[in-house]
Amino acid sequence: MPKVKETYPHNLPLNEVGTRVDMAIEELLSDFQATDIELEKDVKNSAGRVEFSCKSMGVSVSGEVLIFDDEIEVTIKLPFFAGAYKKRVRGVMDKRIPKYLKEDYVFPTQ
Repeated sequence: MPKVKETYPHNLPLNEVGTRVDMAIEELLSDFQATDIELEKDVKNSAGRVEFSCKSMGVSVSGEVLIFDDEIEVTIKLPFFAGAYKKRVRGVMDKRIPKYLKEDYVFPTQ
């Protein structure tokens, strides 16, 4: 199973990182027209984990975000036949996720 894995630094309190990670993952997945999005959190002390799954164009995709004191590690697991999309997935990750980890990020109003 092909994986796309990236690490992103942050300087935020851990309780804030978890909230921002949720928003970043939802935005990331919406770029791929994801449906049936599920997020599951497991946050303990100085580290945490968010698992996610969805369907994108009828294909099941899953992954996880590991949250540490000064960085997050994002892994997206793609079906075998979707390995050709790794570069595109990485590009969208690099575009969407880092902005949520900036201290001065202004959240859009609804």
